[in-house]
Amino acid sequence: MVLFALPIIAGARLGLNEILTFWFAGVMARPMGVSWANWLDKPLSIGSLGWGDGSMAPANGASHGVLSRAIPGP
Repeated sequence: MVLFALPIIAGARLGLNEILTFWFAGVMARPMGVSWANWLDKPLSIGSLGWGDGSMAPANGASHGVLSRAIPGP
């Protein structure tokens, strides 16, 4: 979880370029997002929840909308 705080700290405290910190955050967050999505949509037979791609697309979009509103802007 500390890795997710690194882009915030780098941008706020060190004054790094906003574009660089954006891409750094994306690279850091991608593995967690992929793992979460795979756990939700893959079949029950392999230990996932089995929601399927049809249910995951709207759920993923809604979660992105909620989270993007929850994060304060500059």
